[in-house]
Amino acid sequence: MEARVPLEESVRRRFEDERAASQDVRRLSAAARALSDPPRFDVVLIDRKGIPLSIGWREEIEAAIAAYPRAAFASETLREDAGGEALGRLLRSLTSDFVFLVRAGDSLLPGAIARAALALREHPSASLLYGDEEVPLAGTSRTIPLFKPGWSPDLFRSAFFTGWPVVVRRADAAPATDGLAGLGAAALYELLLRLHDRPGAVVRV
Repeated sequence: MEARVPLEESVRRRFEDERAASQDVRRLSAAARALSDPPRFDVVLIDRKGIPLSIGWREEIEAAIAAYPRAAFASETLREDAGGEALGRLLRSLTSDFVFLVRAGDSLLPGAIARAALALREHPSASLLYGDEEVPLAGTSRTIPLFKPGWSPDLFRSAFFTGWPVVVRRADAAPATDGLAGLGAAALYELLLRLHDRPGAVVRV
């Protein structure tokens, strides 16, 4: 049986956790701002029609954007089933270096974009970034970590283990959409698979 934690102690722990998280975001943001040529990011929302959306998810993404100096919401969203042509048009219409693909209803941790920028400093040839995520624990208000495996194209073909969000290098992703017309929702997944064709192209953050 799980031991009961007094309310006062529970509040104190929550406050300390939130303070530590806030300090971590400030540290990440400061490190990203110190980069000599920080990459530009657009955040593209993937519209999932008919899927209930969690409360506050957009505000959490906005907090992640605010923590990084060169990030913004893209003005256009992308339907999940839009297909390769629409995906290619959208990527070519943007001017950023990298694109965060985030499903509507999902959120980003406040330091997510800054962390991606710092990862790209260590992996300057990366075309695709993905990372671990937190998922809701059924029946509670808590989340648990979901740890992702290292990149494997064979595993990816059988299981979409990267999940969302993912980050793609726009200059590589836009031409990689050629030939994806008619694939519907599968175009997004095929695009990610096409970005692994050289060593160091895929990075787990």
